[in-house]
Parts: sequence; C-alpha cells; structure tokens
Amino acid sequence: MRQALGLVFIVASIWLLVYGFVWISNFSVQPELFPLYQMLAELPAEERIIKAANGELELPVGLFKVSGLAIAALFLFVALSIIKMFFNAGVTLLAPKVEDTLDKMLKKLKESNAPTSRGIE
Repeated sequence: MRQALGLVFIVASIWLLVYGFVWISNFSVQPELFPLYQMLAELPAEERIIKAANGELELPVGLFKVSGLAIAALFLFVALSIIKMFFNAGVTLLAPKVEDTLDKMLKKLKESNAPTSRGIE
C-alpha cells in the first residue's frame, strides 16, 4: 500500500508538471484560446482608456498577454511548490528508512569485526 501511494504521488507530480508547462506554452503561443484573455482583448478602445493627471492612456491589447504571462508565472511557482511536495512525499513513501538501513549495516559490521574468543597463541 505504501509503495502504491508513493507511486501515485510521483505520477501525479509528473503529470501536474507536464500539464502546467503545456498550459503555459499554449497561452504564450495562442492566448486567444483562453476566455479571460479573449474577453479583455475584445474590449473596445473606449473601455481600455486610463485617465491620469497628464491625460489619457489607452492600454494596448499586448499588455493583457504580458500580464497574463506574469500571473501564469506566479501560478507556476505555486504549482512547482505543490509538485515538489507531492514528489517528496512519493519518494519518502518509496524509499526505505535510511536510519533503519544504517543501523542494520552497523550491526553487521560490528558482528563481522567482533573479537574472537580465542586466546593469544
């Protein structure tokens, strides 16, 4: 059961990693496939105007793609930490306990190097 759960965590972490990179690469190539970007890109020029003290500034549509990539990068960092957590949990469940292995090795070394009961000849 422990090994199966460890494999599930490792497979889930790899799947999430691949899915995240595919999602970000799709957004960088074709951002119009995503509904939020499509809604922002279709805003009329009148609604993309920011009024400041010095005048008005019209936001270009490319700004939405850049801000979307920045948000995707933030999500990527959060996703990478979750993926790392899954991967570490999987490896911990799969790997034998290091302390137990070291204890067994030390015990075997002590047994093989134990002095014999023979006297000095």
